[in-house]
Amino acid sequence: ELSEMLTYDITRSLSRYFQIDRGVLGADPGILKPYKAIIIAKPQDKFTESEKYIIDQYIMNGGRVLWLLDGARVSMDTLATYGVTPAIDNDINLNDQLFRYGVRVNPNLLQDVQCAYIPVDKARQGEKANYQPAPWYYAPLLFPSPASPITKNITPVKSEFASSIDFVGKNEKINKEILLVTSQNSKALPAPMRVGLEILGMTADPNYFSEKYLPVAVALNGVFPSVFENRLPPKNVLIYEKPKYQSVKTRMVVVADGDIIRNEVTGVGANSQPLPLGYDSYMNQEFGNKNFILNSVLYLTDDDGWLN
Repeated sequence: ELSEMLTYDITRSLSRYFQIDRGVLGADPGILKPYKAIIIAKPQDKFTESEKYIIDQYIMNGGRVLWLLDGARVSMDTLATYGVTPAIDNDINLNDQLFRYGVRVNPNLLQDVQCAYIPVDKARQGEKANYQPAPWYYAPLLFPSPASPITKNITPVKSEFASSIDFVGKNEKINKEILLVTSQNSKALPAPMRVGLEILGMTADPNYFSEKYLPVAVALNGVFPSVFENRLPPKNVLIYEKPKYQSVKTRMVVVADGDIIRNEVTGVGANSQPLPLGYDSYMNQEFGNKNFILNSVLYLTDDDGWLN
């Protein structure tokens, strides 16, 4: 998952309200019991069945989860070096679990006319560098829902290589609401695909950007079924309580982009410094990422409706 440096600013902000710990799930299903909420921030490796079981039973007992997951995997290093990189399905072995809870993070990448800008050298070969701002369609600026207390009155949220989310199933015990969406001029491209810098010269053709309001973040609350119903618990988990196969009433927020919680870092090595979450150093603008994450965690831990 994201390192301490890349989550430094949100950790500091959340520590005004909470004790924040980082940790690894072992074999003890009760390891998460002391925690009101957990944050899973941009995981890269596949979850084991025992890790899924621990998270599932945490939810069954009323635990709250903020999931920040990438639907597709892109290497920024390869893109920066070669100007092109593949985008592949980011299979981290959570699809069946999220599907059971009522959502699917799609293996795609979103492009949007409403996006962040990056510097591009427009000089010809041999000329002095001439950097000009260009729209980076893979960094949509997401619109917050005015209807939810999580997103009410916050500014657009900056994403990068985001994916779309679908609601699945018809479980009437789960309430679902959309929190963040793309603009009315967006495009979803299925993985595997090719990501190249040539897109920087593309015009914003409405015939190409023909999709609208694609969901990227959602909130779920209610009674959730266990993904381990009718399945044996994993062998390497310590079972000292009877598993639960239906949760008490609880909540989760699912975001189809791990970068929404990641702060930029300036400098190198010992001189590196984290920037505020949501701050874009090139555009010199602060987006609503920090308020969105803070409000999401406050919503998850808010049994009395104070956020409203």
